[in-house]
Amino acid sequence: MIVLTSSRRDEDLIAAYDLHTNGYLEKPLDMDQYVQMLDAVISLWARTMRVPALEE
Repeated sequence: MIVLTSSRRDEDLIAAYDLHTNGYLEKPLDMDQYVQMLDAVISLWARTMRVPALEE
């Protein structure tokens, strides 16, 4: 699970990892940076994540 948040509070970061999240991403205020961040996450997911085969 990845947390996507606007919070920059250390308490929220710690709480997220205490709940066993796999990542904590702070949303940039700039839209171009936001899109770049999402593209990076999607690219990482597509290249590295393993998912079960679909049953037909």
